[in-house]
Amino acid sequence: MALEADKSVYLPRIKQTNAMEFVAWQAGDPLCDNRFGIPEPSLREAVVLSAEALDLVLVPLLGFDMRGNRLGFGGGFYDRAFDFRQLRDAPPVLCGYAYDEQRCDALETAEWDVALDAIVTPSGLRFFPG
Repeated sequence: MALEADKSVYLPRIKQTNAMEFVAWQAGDPLCDNRFGIPEPSLREAVVLSAEALDLVLVPLLGFDMRGNRLGFGGGFYDRAFDFRQLRDAPPVLCGYAYDEQRCDALETAEWDVALDAIVTPSGLRFFPG
């Protein structure tokens, strides 16, 4: 939909330093599996943005609660990339995407966890108070 609406799309790429960068992507651009087996933009010359320059980020997760906390996949890549959001409001808006069944009553958090601004599930979009 973003491409159809003539919006720029950036996909995450994990650098050797475990930092995350965001690479411009268009339909048909090649993807290569990274060391975790996750497809990401190839290492060809590309436009790269920092996390601070993005407007909206769709954040993967295993679970979420209704306070905006998310259970990630354990690598801390998104928390490190968006740690500046601990000190300031959006942008970028951090929106998780999940099935309704991934909702948890409450998730424990650590000081480095970065909360979501919103969650989208098949039942709808919900914004969390910030």
